[in-house]
Amino acid sequence: MRKIKNVRFALVFGSIAIAALTFSLLPTLGLAETGCTEDQDCDGIPDTLETTNGITLTGGQRVLPCTGAANEDRHTCLKANAPDLFVILVRANGCPGTPPSCTGGVSLGNCSPLFNNRKTNIPLKPYPQTDSSISYDPWRLVEASAAQGGLGITIHEITASQVPSTRIIPGTGVGGIPVQKAVRLTESLNACGTDALGSSSPGTPNTTGVATLYTERIKNKIDKECDAGPNGADSACYDPDDSAVGRTQLNYLYIQSLLVHELGHVTALTKTWTPDWGGPHEPPASRFIMEQKPDVKIVIGDSVKWYISTDYSAQSRADVKLK
Repeated sequence: MRKIKNVRFALVFGSIAIAALTFSLLPTLGLAETGCTEDQDCDGIPDTLETTNGITLTGGQRVLPCTGAANEDRHTCLKANAPDLFVILVRANGCPGTPPSCTGGVSLGNCSPLFNNRKTNIPLKPYPQTDSSISYDPWRLVEASAAQGGLGITIHEITASQVPSTRIIPGTGVGGIPVQKAVRLTESLNACGTDALGSSSPGTPNTTGVATLYTERIKNKIDKECDAGPNGADSACYDPDDSAVGRTQLNYLYIQSLLVHELGHVTALTKTWTPDWGGPHEPPASRFIMEQKPDVKIVIGDSVKWYISTDYSAQSRADVKLK
């Protein structure tokens, strides 16, 4: 369980802006939904499925209503009074055989994934209960309760083959209730540059629901900023608020944070919209996951300190739409 904390990327000695996440998104848990008849938690999955019938995914895997049994794995069952979100997570499958051609004078960064025999930077299930120097849970920040800074949404991670190409969740769209779609998040190992770390299409799960995360660029960004420290490549590099010490743990934490940042853009976060912030972001250094353009703090003669946002704002929790 993570602690509540205020985090910001402050800059001392220079102007080192961490990459702006590119996207085009229209913004809109006390979910910010209306018309949730027969869907008390407003997650787009009818109460009848979450209390009685369950969902049978393409291929036959069933996700049944929760029984309330002790130690029941919430990721394997549905609740009518707590939001569920199905997410197609498309991990990378190794670095491109032919490196991409980087345009506009942008250099090609390193490509050396962390997991699954160097094929992806997002670990495979089962995820650890506690993030460590070995692995991390990609959904920890969004699944945390509001009291812990999260959104309290249970993520049901699936593959593309478990739903139709339309992303429609089987069994939804009956009885006059609209269909519900899964979100699709794709990992890219394209390492061109360190500016565009993610991209998202405008909308909600049912309107677009598609996003991309450039995990090698995130890692290369950390290397770039850490190497700019007082001792070059040997500079101490860490996040003091999350006890993330060293580049490996920073990689885990930053990928984790930006993954749910992009998920936020396809769940209508946030209503705050200012061109100077790149669209629907909270202000830079606002200390929340949906902030835009945070900075790195370099302390001369000491270290490089990262303050990676791991909490959602109250505004984000009010803005969420899952349909």
